[in-house]
Parts: sequence; C-alpha cells; structure tokens
Amino acid sequence: MLGSMNAPSSYPHAASVAVPSAQSNHGAGLFWGALGVLAFSVSLPATRLAIAGGLPASFVGIGRAVVAGLLALATLALLRQPCWRRIRRMNLRRR
Repeated sequence: MLGSMNAPSSYPHAASVAVPSAQSNHGAGLFWGALGVLAFSVSLPATRLAIAGGLPASFVGIGRAVVAGLLALATLALLRQPCWRRIRRMNLRRR
C-alpha cells in the first residue's frame, strides 16, 4: 500500500528506530535554517569583493567550501554527533 508507513516484516531493525516528532525540532530547524541563510547572505558579497580584489575565482570558491566544511565539522563536534562510519558499521552488524 502506498500510504502505509509501516516497515515490512523483513526489516526487523526498522521498528527499533526512534523517529522524533516534527514539532520537537521545529524551533531548532528554524534557527539552523535562518543561520544558513544569514551565512550565505554574508558570503556572497564577500566573494564578489574578493574576486574584484584580484583573487582567482577558483581560489575563492575552494576557500568558501573549506570554510563551510570546517564550520560543519565544528558544529558536529560541538553537538557531539556520532561518526557516520561507526553508525554504518553498527547497522551492518545487526543484519
């Protein structure tokens, strides 16, 4: 059935996954979304200034990606999120 959200019986581990309610993370989602919009709105004019100042576009683009990656890594570390590889290994062991 298309509308059914139940996991098939062949996936016993799917029933043990806790799904947070949509309302529990609504405020946090709005905060992180607004922070992302603010960060992008600052980075675009900074990129234009850097290119106008004579920096190569590829350098500026790679620099933006590196800064975004470092900020994401810092956020994950600050929030103490588990490593994806560790989660993946745990899921593979359960099967």
